Amino acid sequence: MILARKYRPKKLNEVIGQPTVVQTLGNALTSKKLHHAYLFAGQLGAGKTSVARILAASENCSATDDVLHPCGNCELCRAVFAGTHTDVSEIDAASNAGKVEQVRELKNSANYAPMDGAKSKYYILDEAHRMSPAAEESLLKLLEEPPKRVRFILCTTEYQHMRSTIQSRCQVHEFKKIYWREIARHLEMVAKQEKLNCQPEALNLCAKIADGSMRDGLQHLEKLINFAGGQELTGKLAQEVFGTASDLVFYSLIGEIAKEGAPDATTGYKIINDLLVSGMGANQILEGISEVLRNILIGVSASACGDLILVAEEAKSRLKELLRLFKPKMQALLGVMEGLAKVRMAVEQGQTLDIALQMWFLQSIFKFQKGG
Repeated sequence: MILARKYRPKKLNEVIGQPTVVQTLGNALTSKKLHHAYLFAGQLGAGKTSVARILAASENCSATDDVLHPCGNCELCRAVFAGTHTDVSEIDAASNAGKVEQVRELKNSANYAPMDGAKSKYYILDEAHRMSPAAEESLLKLLEEPPKRVRFILCTTEYQHMRSTIQSRCQVHEFKKIYWREIARHLEMVAKQEKLNCQPEALNLCAKIADGSMRDGLQHLEKLINFAGGQELTGKLAQEVFGTASDLVFYSLIGEIAKEGAPDATTGYKIINDLLVSGMGANQILEGISEVLRNILIGVSASACGDLILVAEEAKSRLKELLRLFKPKMQALLGVMEGLAKVRMAVEQGQTLDIALQMWFLQSIFKFQKGG
């Protein structure tokens, strides 16, 4: 079974990384004050369609009156979560509702009462920003005077392209990128459920390259499982599959900046070169370095930082050593972080990543040697 489908949330409290959305919609369900139209905006894989289905199941579940916990097993719930219930229509706006004729058909359908056991009919429009101007105009009239017991949920990855008059008729919820640590924790739970033998480093890599998408994180894990063919899911295998680098590489690079004794950039330059030829993108490399610097900053400035730092077991000793070296030189650490931010800006303005990183690395050594 596809992991992204198997572990798709079926209750609001199972939705990860969207606490504001969950609390707001949960309170609306409990108080029976659901809006007639919602606009869910956010990147792919953040949970928009899942939450839309959960709302439909929560309000219509035939097996329980607990709106926050639909049973997920009754005929209605199963059909809703499978996307096949006749009273809960899922429409791809790019191909169907993008045309005004289909919106007119939707408008006629909405005037009829639910036919298959639901209390309220739901229309879930995916990629709503792809509708034609004529279709938007027709939908706008429907949103202004909605039929009773009908709810509309518009999902979009490009909120800025949605017509302002449609936005104003909807209750808007923004779905944030899911922090990679939350994705990693969820992947760990999935790994335990699937009885997988895997290293935390492998799960961390799957989560990091998901770029805030839980669905992508699960798909990366599934790809790694297929590649491993029954072997242990190791960080090394993950690096091979995804063309990325272990956290240890980034810890080694920062370790070369804080190396005791006479400054020597040779090893640091070699690490930078290995990163560049590994196939990793500039953003992945810069994010990897930033993550290590962030962990050091928290470690040297916060007495209780256990909940704020997630480090693979094999990297803990490296981090402890870097904390020892940077603790008396916090000003230097801030300078190194500021320098990395300038690297990002320089690359965006067209400078090559290799030169930008080499300059940053050498300047960072000098900053550390001077203590600021």
